[in-house]
Amino acid sequence: MLFTPVKDVAHVPYCGPTAIAALTGVPVSRIEKMIRRCRRGYKRRIVGTYTSEAVKVLRRLGCKVEEVKTFEPTFGKFVEDTKTVSAPYLVRVTGHFMTTFKGTFCDTVEGPRSIDGYDKNKRRVRQAWKVIAPAKPKYTTGVPKRESKPKPDIKVLRAAKLADDIKRWERKEKLAKTKLKKLRSRLKRIRLSPIPA
Repeated sequence: MLFTPVKDVAHVPYCGPTAIAALTGVPVSRIEKMIRRCRRGYKRRIVGTYTSEAVKVLRRLGCKVEEVKTFEPTFGKFVEDTKTVSAPYLVRVTGHFMTTFKGTFCDTVEGPRSIDGYDKNKRRVRQAWKVIAPAKPKYTTGVPKRESKPKPDIKVLRAAKLADDIKRWERKEKLAKTKLKKLRSRLKRIRLSPIPA
């Protein structure tokens, strides 16, 4: 099935994040963040998406992605051909990403709708992937609230530090006693040994 993309960003999202949102149900803001992570520190708005980035993000969201080797040449024929398949597809037409599932498709303009009456169904299909996504989206809108950690008692921290210091100094004391014992034994041997003539 295709989800209605959750467009929780201030700008109009581009085709790559919208297509991934339609396949997974994950909000566009999270998908754009994941694409930025693929780009290692990219901070600007996501305008275009590489094929490798789209596939990588889908896999990170728990999807099984399988590239289709043979397919119909135009988008309209591709949608007709895959009408009976019970899995959605990510389709790359010339310069654009779209999704399709059982005779419906999703574009950047609006959510899933029927292919009937679509005026751009002659778009050339360049690549296609069969995508099996988890039934429940991995991420939803909103930031999850984290429980605040209780502040540790200052007396407990100080007591633990003092206990560590005592343990460390006791070890040093033990090492010092062992060293002194060895030195005294050596001194005693030297005093008792006969002086050469």
